[in-house]
Amino acid sequence: MIRQTNDGKHMDIQYSDQQIDIPDKYLTTLDRFVLDFIRILEQKTSYVIVRGYVAILFGRSRGTEDVDILIPPVEKDTFEQMHRALLEGEYEFLNAENASGLYDMLTNALRIRIAKKRSVYPEH
Repeated sequence: MIRQTNDGKHMDIQYSDQQIDIPDKYLTTLDRFVLDFIRILEQKTSYVIVRGYVAILFGRSRGTEDVDILIPPVEKDTFEQMHRALLEGEYEFLNAENASGLYDMLTNALRIRIAKKRSVYPEH
């Protein structure tokens, strides 16, 4: 367990190889977005959340609330399955590409932007 100072308050953080537990953490709309999204993602691939959201998770405020997630290279058919599952899960791809075009973007190290349908959340 780690005790972390957060704006003059203390936050208990417990962790293991696969999990971080922050007791008494209030789940924000952004936290719920991330949890819902990764439930779909983890069915097809491993992932790591990096950059700004990690700071937000641990109590820092930021001007933007985008979430950066890295995945390892996946086969095209696996990506197409993820694409389909995300669309069925009320997500939309903000890049103007179909599944094949989005896959090509990923293989060229370009980012894909995803949000809940009828929203641009989490990006502002």
